[in-house]
Amino acid sequence: MVKPQDFGAKGDGLADDTAALNAMFAEIGKQQTSTPSGTWLGGGLAEIPPGVYRCTGDVEVTPTVYRNPSFGASVRGHSATSCVLMFEAGGLRAVSYPGGNFSACVHVSDLGIWCKGSEAPGVRYQGAADCTLQRVRLTGWKTGVEMIDVNTMALRDFVIAGGGGIGVALRGECNRVTLDCCQFNGPSVCVLHGGGAGQTVRDCNSEGGMLACIRDGHSIVHSGWTTEGMTEDVAALFRFDSQGSPSNQYIANSVEIRDSFFGGRADRPVVLFDETAIVRSLHWHRNHVVRCDPSGIVALPYASHLSGSVVSSGDMPQGPPLFTHPPPQWRSLDKP
Repeated sequence: MVKPQDFGAKGDGLADDTAALNAMFAEIGKQQTSTPSGTWLGGGLAEIPPGVYRCTGDVEVTPTVYRNPSFGASVRGHSATSCVLMFEAGGLRAVSYPGGNFSACVHVSDLGIWCKGSEAPGVRYQGAADCTLQRVRLTGWKTGVEMIDVNTMALRDFVIAGGGGIGVALRGECNRVTLDCCQFNGPSVCVLHGGGAGQTVRDCNSEGGMLACIRDGHSIVHSGWTTEGMTEDVAALFRFDSQGSPSNQYIANSVEIRDSFFGGRADRPVVLFDETAIVRSLHWHRNHVVRCDPSGIVALPYASHLSGSVVSSGDMPQGPPLFTHPPPQWRSLDKP
């Protein structure tokens, strides 16, 4: 086990600790871990004591040695409030070596990751697999966590506060990603689905932002959400938006929204589709919606297998129909 003080870090919020943190992870990259499947480089544990660690550039959690990625590296702080990485530029990175294999089994826990002027994402995983992010608080970031081309990732018990923008962005082929028991305070869009399959968001809470913008992806499940309502700049709680998708025409298979409590607005729909969006098999069931637009949810031709919900409007125990019929001109988007 190593700690940043072994490499000259101060943790006083004044000294630049970027080089010390990167040196610590470089040392982890030289260590070996033996497993039943073989011996790997980079399996050490970095423990960060309480303090504020000022960073002026990227901190690489997955250092590489001899062009081999790190396997099993772990980063553990004292707590998300007492152990803070304060970034003036860059952020925390778990990125696969160009042309190399996945950076696998990288675990980060019990840290505060603050933005103090950085324009980059707070945490970026790229080409990574089997990684976890637990009990982490991200504060002030325009994009809290960005994942690009990852597999089998888990984010649990974390908080993203302030900054607007996007809480968690999934881009490229992001497969089997789970967000579990998370709190979103401030992001305009909590989760951006931008590609991949098998993404699950469950038991999360949001304070007023759009819960999800879905641009690309398959087998997406949202369950157990709680939210009290939308802010003025939120068009809907869920939006299917083809902007930014590879074909500029969104196609999704099997999107499920269930077991949640949604506070809407009387002048806004709960789910909004743009005019070029195509959705196959939208499942909506066991949700409770209050203060929703009378049109409820606008469904496209491919939005099939729709089951009912309880929709309240004012003092009425049962509101207007949940789904409306799509305009005829949208039927031209019906593709095999």
